[in-house]
Formats: sequence, C-alpha cells, structure tokens
Amino acid sequence: MVAEGLGATVLPDFSVVGDPLERRGAITYRPIAGDTARVLLNAAAPPAESVPQAAGDLHEAFVRRARELSHSSPREPLQTPEHYT
Repeated sequence: MVAEGLGATVLPDFSVVGDPLERRGAITYRPIAGDTARVLLNAAAPPAESVPQAAGDLHEAFVRRARELSHSSPREPLQTPEHYT
C-alpha cells in the first residue's frame, strides 16, 4: 500500500533498506530520532549431520547482515552453531 502512495507505515529499517522498492525509489525510510531499539534474531535448527543448502545460505545471509550492522554499534559476539559451519 505504501509503494502505491496510499499511506505511511512504520517498519523496521532492516525490512526496507536495500529492498528493491527502496532501491528504485518507490518507498523510502526516515530514521526515528533517538532510536536505540535492538533486534535479536535467534536461528535454531535441530542437530543434523548436514543442513540443506538453502538453510545454510539463509543463515549465512543473516550472519553477514548482522556483522554489517554491528560495525556501527558494537554488540555481543555472533555465534555460529557448529552444524552451520
């Protein structure tokens, strides 16, 4: 609805920044002054000898993005479960 010009909404920046709609200018974001919110993502999987390629790729994308975000604000170290390495 926002991309169609039908209104505004509040979304977390990680769901907008880099989105194809944002890259082509159909949507934009404005930071909230004084925002100190943290995002915690815990990815869990049952122990397995092998992980499907798609699951491993998704986990890698999450870790890569978390590392990018952590450069601007130091956080706790990222931990990667052994069955994802």
